[in-house]
Amino acid sequence: MNLKLKLIFIMFSALIMSACVSTKEYNAVLVDRPPVYPGCEDREGNDAINNCFSQKVNKLVRKNFNSNVASENGLTGRLSIGVSYHINKEGKVGQVNVSGPHPALIREGERVIKKLPVMQAGRKDGKPVVTKYYLPIKFIVAE
Repeated sequence: MNLKLKLIFIMFSALIMSACVSTKEYNAVLVDRPPVYPGCEDREGNDAINNCFSQKVNKLVRKNFNSNVASENGLTGRLSIGVSYHINKEGKVGQVNVSGPHPALIREGERVIKKLPVMQAGRKDGKPVVTKYYLPIKFIVAE
């Protein structure tokens, strides 16, 4: 097999593989029904479900996020980390990406968001879909 044919074969194989593993992701406001956090099942309408979801996630983060990680690593002042995550088709936390000023805070953000319980997956056109979220976590560490 000549080099040009090998290259075309490799590129075609990579294209097929990426098509097979790609999953359509939806923002929570673009799905027909957003993921339903346990305890929010009785809410009617997407706005009510999303508000309940946000309240439950914020409560979990406030309870479990260890801001001492920052001071233990010499960080003080106003701090912020950004957590993007997916609720997958099975209603579980999927892909998690965290950005922040220190690796320890990044690990802490990931640890906490992975504590989210299994929930009812978001739905689009009657089918479960991957729903993406972004959560900023902001806090102050005294000097």
